[in-house]
This record gives sequence, structure tokens and C-alpha cells, in this order.
Amino acid sequence: MALSVPLSRSTLRVGGGSAFFVRRLRTIMSESDDIEVRRLCQALERLEKLTEPGSLEREALRKAGFALHLVFFDERRKEVERLYKNPPLTEAERARMISYGLDPDA
Repeated sequence: MALSVPLSRSTLRVGGGSAFFVRRLRTIMSESDDIEVRRLCQALERLEKLTEPGSLEREALRKAGFALHLVFFDERRKEVERLYKNPPLTEAERARMISYGLDPDA
């Protein structure tokens, strides 16, 4: 699982020198989940290297690491992938649909 803080000496560090770590918290995590969480943590690590220590951007990246951990820990990857591919309508998009006489909830 991805965590943005080190949990133990046995935690595998992705890349070098960052705060993003990957470790399997459940033995039932699928291989595809393991691969995906590692891929996403590596992306977070690359972004972290571009931010200033103590910056809002670095804080956001670390919180994203925690969120990533929760998604995989709670086995909610499919739900997140579905929302990513089909994000909910914004209020402006909903208003536009209504102005065209369309029901956005239909």
C-alpha cells in the first residue's frame, strides 16, 4: 500500500529519498493493485522532487499519498477508477443541461 510516511524498517522505499513508500498491508492485495499503487507512488515521488520543502504543494502531495493508501486499503480502487473516467457533473454543467431541457439525473 502507499503511504506518505514511513511505517517500519521493512517498508520498501520507492525510488530514493522521498517520503513515498509502498508496502503490502494485506496479503489479499492483488498483483495488479500492487503494480498500480507502485506506479502512482513513483509519480507522486517525481512531483515531490519538484516542490519546495514546507510548500502547500508538498503538503497536498503527501495528503494525496494518504488518500491513495486509503483507496487501496479500503478496496475502493474500482470506485475511484469509475469516477476518474466518468467524473460527476459540475454545477455549471448541470445548469447547462437543465437550460437545454435535459434532466441531468435521468
